[in-house]
Amino acid sequence: MKSINQVLATPYFSLWAAALQLLFEDALEYARRSDDRAGERSAAYLDLLRAGPMTRRLCRPVGLDPRDVLAIFRRRLREEVPQLAEAA
Repeated sequence: MKSINQVLATPYFSLWAAALQLLFEDALEYARRSDDRAGERSAAYLDLLRAGPMTRRLCRPVGLDPRDVLAIFRRRLREEVPQLAEAA
C-alpha cells in the first residue's frame, strides 16, 4: 500500500488537486467582482456553496470530503470578501 506522501506526489493527485484549486479561484474571483459574462465563475461559486456536483466530482479522486471543502471555502470567503460573511 502506498503512503500518503507517495499518493500526494503522483501526477494523478496533482491534476485533480489543481482542478479543485481552479474551482476555488473562479468562485472567489466571482465573489470579489461579481463580473462573469460567461457564467463560469458564478457556476463555481454556487457549486462550492452547496458542495454541488462539480465539487463532489473533484473531491472524490483526491479523497476529500466535499463538506470539508465547503467549510474551507466559506472560511476563505469570509476572510477575502467580508461583506459576504452572512452568505457564507
